[in-house]
Amino acid sequence: GSWPRAFGPNSQCVAVKGSNGEGKALGRAFVRATPMTGAEVVEMPSAPGAGSGAIAVPVIDISPFLAAEALALGATACSGGGSLPEAALDVARRWRQAFACQGFVQIVGHAVPDAAIEETYGAARRFFSLSAADKQQCDLGLGYIAKGYATQGMERVSATGSLPDGSDMLGTEKARPPDRLESFVIRNRSADEMPGGLDGFRETVFGYYDEMARLLRSVLRLTACSLDLPMDYFDEKHFREEIEGLRCSGDCALKLAFYPRLEEGETPPPGQLRYGEHTDYN
Repeated sequence: GSWPRAFGPNSQCVAVKGSNGEGKALGRAFVRATPMTGAEVVEMPSAPGAGSGAIAVPVIDISPFLAAEALALGATACSGGGSLPEAALDVARRWRQAFACQGFVQIVGHAVPDAAIEETYGAARRFFSLSAADKQQCDLGLGYIAKGYATQGMERVSATGSLPDGSDMLGTEKARPPDRLESFVIRNRSADEMPGGLDGFRETVFGYYDEMARLLRSVLRLTACSLDLPMDYFDEKHFREEIEGLRCSGDCALKLAFYPRLEEGETPPPGQLRYGEHTDYN
């Protein structure tokens, strides 16, 4: 078959020094071989404050892609000469480029309302400010991964860290002390245990969950387009539409995390981190 539109077989990721010919310094960039020009240097904007010795994390504005997605251009819009606008295709090119080179991106233009973000932060602060007894009422005894509240000392994620060669997990004997955090996992289900006395808490966190589900689907659609696949390629594998709205086919979760500060004179256990290094395996 053909290579994805965004890149050809001779594409490579390189670090470029110098300027772009207009006096503007180039940081990490991507050199894309093209039949017409031989090579094209595509600069990736980086997060503000990244020093010269830091690994630059690309910043990508995905709003042009979201606008095209909202037009319901069809399942084949990203493949085989589809009809995505050039601005949306450029987002897809940069998306593939970023994950080919750095493996991380910071997205802007995601369309999640600022109010939804701030209200969710506020709801989380109100919950974690409750007394230990009130928070414990949301502990379902299922562990920190399942759902509900997990008190400080329950998580110890560094135990999942892989050895350097990837051959094994560190295990509890070599892991750091338990992480310094409390968490509350929400599945957006009627069975979720909600705290009492916090007006609007359920509506706020469920609303934010819905925003994240929408954004997750958009990100997967963008990923499909960057691979020159139909836009909805991942939809049936990860999502389903229900009366209540968009739902994950699997078991998506929203995790509220609180990292308690050290009180005056308090010393953490040797080696403890707020959240240890770990291997994600889901």
